[in-house]
Order: sequence, then structure tokens, then C-alpha cells
Amino acid sequence: MSREEILEKLSNINICVANITYTYDIGLMFDVLSSVGIASEQGYNFSQWPCFKFPITNDFRNLIHRIKDGKEIDDNELLSNSVFKEICTVHGHNDSFMVCDTTLTKCTRLIQEEAKVLDDTLNSFYAYVSIENWSVNLKFFSTYKDLVNYFKDECGYLSFIPWAEMNDDELEGWYQVAEENDWDGVPYMEISGNN
Repeated sequence: MSREEILEKLSNINICVANITYTYDIGLMFDVLSSVGIASEQGYNFSQWPCFKFPITNDFRNLIHRIKDGKEIDDNELLSNSVFKEICTVHGHNDSFMVCDTTLTKCTRLIQEEAKVLDDTLNSFYAYVSIENWSVNLKFFSTYKDLVNYFKDECGYLSFIPWAEMNDDELEGWYQVAEENDWDGVPYMEISGNN
């Protein structure tokens, strides 16, 4: 395949996340391939992978309806639901733990805000959950496409190396990475709910 053909194919990538790596000392590292080029997150901003798919269980749906109706729900009741509890849990390399203190307060507040706009007629929803103690960011999405678009926007801080600036060996290497990852997509962790 010629350089021009490789460049054309790479330039048509919307977003393709690859090489996700948990480190023991820094955080979560990964590469983002896009039509622009390649960028790498070096592990300083993520302690867990932020993309999830959750079920909308009957108990979850009932809580959502109460939130939408303006009923007051305290944190204990909210966290008694397995889906909401999972959202407030950091899934690390070796263990998982629920956040606490001000991080938990921010997380439960954002859950209630996001629940007001969630389409609870669906069987599942997607979420961007970044609950590090230095930054709490939580968004719910009805579709995978919406999650992908949000993730792509969140990667806007990364410095992309343009495809055209790479030598042939680098291009071929990234072409192989894109091919191994089906040329598209943002992976997510699928969590099942028990109540």
C-alpha cells in the first residue's frame, strides 16, 4: 500500500482509542487516533477508564422517575441502587472502591442532575464517569454515538501529531494499530445491575 493510500485511510478515522494501559504509578495511558493524527494520554488525568454502559433496571427507573418528579432522595437511598453505587465506584487496576467525602457529594449531585434528562424508556444507557478527587465529571447518554462524541471532545486537550508529519514506518505502525482496533470506536466497560 502506498503512503498516499495509508494517509487517506488514516485521515478518515473519526476516533479510535487503542493501547489502553493501567500503570502502577501514574494512571491510565491510552492513544487516540483521529482524522487529524495520533495523540497519547500519558496517564496523569485518569485513574480509571471513564466510559461505561449500564442497565436501566426497574429499581433504577423508579428512582429516576422520583428524581424527575422533584422528590428528595438522600445519598443512602441513591447508593442502595447497584447502578448508582457502581457510578460512584472507582474501578482501578487491582481493586475497586467507592469514592467518599466531597468527591462522593459531587458525584451524587451530578447523578441527580443527569438523571433528570436521561431517557428511562431505554433498557440501558452510557455514561462518562471521571470521578478522580481532583476532578469530578459525570454525563449520561442515551446512545453510544453521543458517548463517543463527548469522549472525543474531552480529548481536545491532547496534542495530536499530524499523520502527514510521520515517516512511512510510523504510518504503517499506526495503520496496523487502527486495523487491530477495527478503525473506530471508544471502548466501554459494561456493568450489570442486580437491583
